[in-house]
Amino acid sequence: MSKRIHILTPSGEQSEDTPSQVRYRYERGLLDPGAVYWEPGMLGWRPLSELAGTWAKPAEFVQLTLPYNLEAHSRNIRGLLFVYAGLNLAGLVAIVADSHEGFIASAIGLVSLPVYFAIVVSYFVWLFRTSCNVHALGAAGLAFTPKWAIGWYFIPLLNVVKPYECMREIWQVSTDPVRWREVKPDRILMIWWGLWILSGALSMQELRLTIRFPGKVLPLLSSVNCVVSAAVSFAFAKVIAQIQGRQEALLKAEERGAVL
Repeated sequence: MSKRIHILTPSGEQSEDTPSQVRYRYERGLLDPGAVYWEPGMLGWRPLSELAGTWAKPAEFVQLTLPYNLEAHSRNIRGLLFVYAGLNLAGLVAIVADSHEGFIASAIGLVSLPVYFAIVVSYFVWLFRTSCNVHALGAAGLAFTPKWAIGWYFIPLLNVVKPYECMREIWQVSTDPVRWREVKPDRILMIWWGLWILSGALSMQELRLTIRFPGKVLPLLSSVNCVVSAAVSFAFAKVIAQIQGRQEALLKAEERGAVL
């Protein structure tokens, strides 16, 4: 197991990390100058400044690295989202124009199912890795771990609020790891989550009515659901692109700083 250093800030906030990550956070002002540290073998807490005094000077400045490169993964999810949005729009056209009692729309719906499940699996992998990257940025006071970023989706009632709060935190830290609490989230986050909740409610209502009235076509409800599902797909693709772009920008800024 790798060596861990425990940090305690004057406000009482505790954290632990590897020596290189502690140094990264300290040198970029992510740790309170008045913090103390402890590691196995020490008799008690000592000022973090004492540990900083043992580090090599700026010539050996620690370079930021992230656990995961999300560029390819983000691109793949956005591709799946665009395909899913296209299928929903095609389903809308089929509902409006279909003269075969919904056969074409039903066929499109069956094709959409595997695409939807592929999006869900890919999204959870992306969410876990994105959260890992956020923690690697060294931001203090994070409320969501990578595992709970996924876990909140499976807890009734709380899954209406917590996943959005997690995504907001990821977006804020990816924008500014130092003053992330002051970052105002983009409106697209609220739009995406609102559409996500609405889409889920419409799908549940459509399923309930389909079970209650088997064989009955529900053109109005199905049409609205197709429009909302396409809209949430486009909004989601934009959220993913923004977060991935912000993490890339942090890395590029770090590289320029290292060169200078």
